[in-house]
Amino acid sequence: MKKQLPKMKHEIRDELRKKGVSEELINLIIENLDEFNILIRVYDKDANLIAKMIALWPQEFASKLRKEIGEVKKSLNERVLEKVLEKLKEGKISDGDVKSILLKIASGEKVENALSVERMSDDELERQISIIVKEKQGLRANAYMGMVIQKLGTSVDKRKAMEILKKVVGE
Repeated sequence: MKKQLPKMKHEIRDELRKKGVSEELINLIIENLDEFNILIRVYDKDANLIAKMIALWPQEFASKLRKEIGEVKKSLNERVLEKVLEKLKEGKISDGDVKSILLKIASGEKVENALSVERMSDDELERQISIIVKEKQGLRANAYMGMVIQKLGTSVDKRKAMEILKKVVGE
C-alpha cells in the first residue's frame, strides 16, 4: 500500500540529490518533476544539465529575447528537449553546445538547423592554434583561448581547444 502513496517532498529531494542535482536546482525542479523524470531517462549522465534546461534557461532566454516565459517554454517543449538530449547522447553535440542550441530554438530557429553544429577537426584545430601561438608568443593558455575563439568562432570545441593549448604552450 505504501508504494501506491505519492512520495513526500523530502523523499523526492533525497532522490534528486542521489542523481547529482545541486540544492539550488532541486528547489526549482520540484514543480517540473514529471518533465525532469522523463528527460533523465533520455540522458542520465548529467542531472544538473537537465535541471538547468527545465528550470533556469527558459527564464534566462525569455528575458534575453524579450519574450514571455510561456512563449519560450512552448518553443522549448518536452519533445524538443528530448531531441537535444538524444543528439547529446549520440555524441553529435557536446554538453557545452546545449545552451546555445536551446537559445537558437527559443529565438525561432528550426530545431534541425539549431542541432546541426559544425565542428572543426582536431587536426585542423591544432594547426590553427599553432599558428595563433606562433603569431604572439609568450602568453598564457587563457589569453590564447580568447584569441582562438575570436579567430575561429563558435565552431570550436572549447575543451578540446584548451587541451591543445595547454599542450602547445606547455602549461
